[in-house]
Amino acid sequence: MLGKLGKKLQGKTIVVYGASSNIGRKFTQEAAKRGALVIAFARNTSKIPSFSRGQISGSIEILKGDITRKSDVRKALTGRKVYATINFAVDFSPDLAKARKVNVKGERNILEESVRRDVKRHIFISTVATQTPKSNAYRDSKLEAEEEVKKFGNTHHLDWIILRYANVLGSQTWDQPFKVIFPFLRIGIPKIPTDSKTSPFYFVTIETVLDATMAAIEAKPNQMITVLDGKITIGEYLSIMEKVHHVRVSFLPSKPVRLLAKYFGI
Repeated sequence: MLGKLGKKLQGKTIVVYGASSNIGRKFTQEAAKRGALVIAFARNTSKIPSFSRGQISGSIEILKGDITRKSDVRKALTGRKVYATINFAVDFSPDLAKARKVNVKGERNILEESVRRDVKRHIFISTVATQTPKSNAYRDSKLEAEEEVKKFGNTHHLDWIILRYANVLGSQTWDQPFKVIFPFLRIGIPKIPTDSKTSPFYFVTIETVLDATMAAIEAKPNQMITVLDGKITIGEYLSIMEKVHHVRVSFLPSKPVRLLAKYFGI
């Protein structure tokens, strides 16, 4: 489906904030393949791979910066006619103050500078976690940022799209637990007690995420879109990850997991 999207990107300048994230990197490459002039902005630019001219028809300029500093955000827009800004940057800290610094203040900086530089469209990458009932720093800061986007965009006539991704299969966020638990022995992954009736688990593939983000560049403005592939149980999800990471059958049955949760809150 990617080949059908992003056809109008030729020659357009797009600033990708958070371009060092797994999804941000892949989007940067896809946009450049379709002829876009991409400014790849990130705190850690070493994570952004370089591409040869033969791999892309557009261009990629890598820029080091931090979205919590407005001067850095402005640097990515200065001297360019930018069509769209996209914010993939995120902080998963359980500390609300730290999460808000990136997820809210950083987003506000991008919105303000986008308006100041006459950017046509802004795309904010959010999450379906905003729809969960339990309050936490990630959920709450993303919800606050969504309100900033709607309020600021409507007040200043900036076209906006909010994309709420489901849990992305293969992204760094969801790969990491499997690398941390058994970094050397890959002998198993603790199963979470679940069944298809009681524990639905929404997911999305990176390919679908790229499709949706490409489409958002050209979609009808001022709308919120939830990006899903379907519904999967946690057990099925872990089985997929076992195959991805070449792990044998998980060894921790549901009863010990329940006991750990009961007595230790794990």
